Amino acid sequence: MPSNPYGPTPRRWRGKCQATRDFPKSLCSRKLIGARYFAAGVQKSAAGVNKEKDFLSARDGDGHGTWCASAAAGNANIPLAISASRTLGSISGVAPRARLAVYKALWVTPGGEAGAFTSDIRAAVDAAVSDGVDVLSCSFGGAVSRYFNDLPYLQALKAGVFIAFAAGNSGAPSRGQMLGTLSNTAPFYLTVGASTIGRDYQANLTLGNGVQLTGLSFGGTQDSRDLPLVLSSAAVHPLGTLSLARECFSSSLDKSKLSGRMLVCNLKTRDVKEAMADTATTAVGAAAVLLLAASESSPVPSRIPFTDIPAIHLNAEQSETVRQYLSKATNPTASLSPHFVTFSDSAPTVAYFSSTGPPVNPAYPFTPRVLPSDDIIKPDIIGPGFQLWAAYRGNKPSFSSQSASASSSSSPSSTPSSSPSVSSTPSSSSSSSSTPTTPSSSSESPKFAYLSGTSMATPHLAGIAALILQKHPKWSPAQVTSAIMTTAYTTNRLGNPIRRTTSSGKKSTGKTVEATPWDMGSGHVDPTRVLNPGLTFDVGYKDYVNFLAGRNYIYTMMNFPGLGGIHPVKAFNLNRPSIAISRLSKAVVIRRKVKNVDDVAATYKAIIRGPSGVKIQVDPKSFTIKPGQMQKFSVQIQPKGKPSQVFRFGSLVWQGNQSHIVRIVLAIRTVPVTQFIP
Repeated sequence: MPSNPYGPTPRRWRGKCQATRDFPKSLCSRKLIGARYFAAGVQKSAAGVNKEKDFLSARDGDGHGTWCASAAAGNANIPLAISASRTLGSISGVAPRARLAVYKALWVTPGGEAGAFTSDIRAAVDAAVSDGVDVLSCSFGGAVSRYFNDLPYLQALKAGVFIAFAAGNSGAPSRGQMLGTLSNTAPFYLTVGASTIGRDYQANLTLGNGVQLTGLSFGGTQDSRDLPLVLSSAAVHPLGTLSLARECFSSSLDKSKLSGRMLVCNLKTRDVKEAMADTATTAVGAAAVLLLAASESSPVPSRIPFTDIPAIHLNAEQSETVRQYLSKATNPTASLSPHFVTFSDSAPTVAYFSSTGPPVNPAYPFTPRVLPSDDIIKPDIIGPGFQLWAAYRGNKPSFSSQSASASSSSSPSSTPSSSPSVSSTPSSSSSSSSTPTTPSSSSESPKFAYLSGTSMATPHLAGIAALILQKHPKWSPAQVTSAIMTTAYTTNRLGNPIRRTTSSGKKSTGKTVEATPWDMGSGHVDPTRVLNPGLTFDVGYKDYVNFLAGRNYIYTMMNFPGLGGIHPVKAFNLNRPSIAISRLSKAVVIRRKVKNVDDVAATYKAIIRGPSGVKIQVDPKSFTIKPGQMQKFSVQIQPKGKPSQVFRFGSLVWQGNQSHIVRIVLAIRTVPVTQFIP
């Protein structure tokens, strides 16, 4: 608990701490004010819950949910102790004074897979809304489905709850594929992609011949003394196997040959890197571990070991330098420096695994007619989601020595201490990162983990939303989304356009291309500017119902009583702070409305930047708006020249005289008249 304790739970909080043998009520507090689980659906199925790998309670049996909760609302200035003897500074959640409530609805089944029943997820969302949370952080997802499955989130929005959803970890689509790979594409929540922050933990390896190499390392030696190098192939246990010893499997290594030396391990491929890291943590007696990459490995390893044993991982070129030294030296030695932190000026970039648009259009669900893409830009935003620290579950199911391999989940509930929480529902492996990098040399479970995924980016945005609501408690979820999107930035630390790391299959190529709105939405979140956006766009519950009607969802099946007349609207006419048109063959007029949320009057002027192939006219071209006042404007977009048949991008910027810049992203695809669909 923080040194500055919390006051009583807010009166409007209606949640509870659902006690079980695995999760006594005493675990809840004035910080963790709610913990519930939802398993009726999965328990009535043939699968059920794997009680050897998960807890049938709100307790996290995996770690993914704990990580997400910590990132959104973890307490401030917590020492980051990654091992018994190593601390890497301190960490904090994005909204450290937020209250937290967790809702677990994803489970590990007897087959070892993680998943959830829609009924359990809906029950969790309904409970969170009824309990009084302010923000939902949802780090889970799956295949794109019809908007019917998103209706619980629309009802949550109606109740004033902001929702952040993970975009997914499927990377960019294959070459020639028009549609994207996104999960969670509905317009009534914020879809979050992942960015890199450019941080590396490094150390210097100095060979006996004086050559210095810099590699990835969470911790070097403290005294940088010279150590004899021993090849793992020269330290085979009498009962071991040479092939396994070469890759440093501890079962094939002779402890007596490692003491006081630096063990040199050869990684066959990137895929065995984690196995190597695990071996490094149990390298029985070695003073340090040097991991060499195979020639076909990526030049930049995506994971590095962190243990009580100092270790360093070199790229392929550096590894070859070491091999040449070993082949010539009679008594090879090397020293390892203490670790240090570096930041790349090319950051942020869009992470290679972050799913992209354009989103598949789930319109016309009861006919064969399906549009190639929806007129909505998704993801909406990118935020930090690559190689980041947060708390991890400090327990394992008592029935098993292994933790659940998939994510159970509790996500954060955050908001100012005056309001209950940013809550989070379960996270699933489809949106989580791959196997976490966690300390494994200790007999205890890890307390922190170094993870990557859009699951990791999502709670960052949820925490930012909580901070926005602390300053602007009367804002609607759509206004919070608007503030996040219109203030985003699109350049890296050098002032160049943000780029995306490309992927091959599920692996990074190490190469980059310029990112588009299909990669990053409006850009990278700016946690400072979001608090003072100048203007906001708002979208109400009925507007979204009209949107669904425009997508050919039938009113009687949607069961929205008491709304009066339903007036279908096209997706591009939703009052969102972005504009997408997938099939433009003739002039279209798009209407928007903004509100001045600043304390003073301001004058705004429209600045149009692309896209090519269209003519854009804004009316009015400028306006003066008082505090709290609304202003309507229209954007006429007309095709010009030969149809592009591909999306082209640009922006409409409202530049204010009070230093505000309100940016609206544009994605336009012009087509022949014969392809126009009204």
